Amino acid sequence: RTGAARAYYGLVMASLLLPLLVFLGGSWLAWKSTVREAHTELERTLSVSMEQATKVLDTHLLIAERVTDLLRGMDDAAVTGHELALRDDVLAMIRRFPQVTSVAVTDSQGRTLLSTSGHPDQSDTSGAVVYINALHDPRVPFFIGTTVADQSAGRPAVTVGNRRGDDPQHFQGVILVSVSSGYFEALDRTLFGDSADYTTCVLRDDGTSLARYPSPPASDRMPGRDDLLLQAMKLDPTGGTIQARSPLDGRDWLVDYRKLDAYPVYASVGRSWDSIVHEWRALMATHLFFGIPATL
Repeated sequence: RTGAARAYYGLVMASLLLPLLVFLGGSWLAWKSTVREAHTELERTLSVSMEQATKVLDTHLLIAERVTDLLRGMDDAAVTGHELALRDDVLAMIRRFPQVTSVAVTDSQGRTLLSTSGHPDQSDTSGAVVYINALHDPRVPFFIGTTVADQSAGRPAVTVGNRRGDDPQHFQGVILVSVSSGYFEALDRTLFGDSADYTTCVLRDDGTSLARYPSPPASDRMPGRDDLLLQAMKLDPTGGTIQARSPLDGRDWLVDYRKLDAYPVYASVGRSWDSIVHEWRALMATHLFFGIPATL
């Protein structure tokens, strides 16, 4: 009897432990699968984000090249003298690019000679100084600035500066093309369906944010540096994955980042860690719903 009782006891324990072990093993495999799928989703979405960012920056350079062609052979006096006609030409040029908020042309000192925003104020050179300093070097074909408030659009914009003219030995000034940061946000909002569990960022290689989804509060929309991504970029300059807690919202995020091929710019896409956990729990709840009755 004792042997039979032990055997019976063993069978009872096995009938309880075996499903538990199977469930724990299945839970671990399901977790690994959920995280793997999250990585795959981020990689796929990052490719889309990189393509969008590259197209926007390509548009900057394309417009700058067209403005260069328009102004070829004209000195500062000629540009000023034909300002109204040139402004109309440039406005017609950018009309089919709704993301472009403004185009401006300066002289070598940073004074605005031509602007699609209206009559240029030649007394104010502060906005162009950083571009003038960077593009004085003929080896620098363009310079990507930080996000600043575009006066014509009334919202943050990313400005790219290009050298004016074709002569590398003679610096004439810069051509400034601005694109609304909200253009990036609108694309990403469509991509993620307004979900708060995803985030994207386009940033310079010094960590300065150019555009972000979701957009930061109105009181904090000027450029900031993403120190977490900057540290990761220094460790792996081509791209990689990090899991870290964001100082912006205190949530843990899984983030993929990668450098654009043609620009000193990175794109990143992140998914909140709690949304990944929630997806795994929902999957396991389904397994329990069907698995428990099967063991009875």
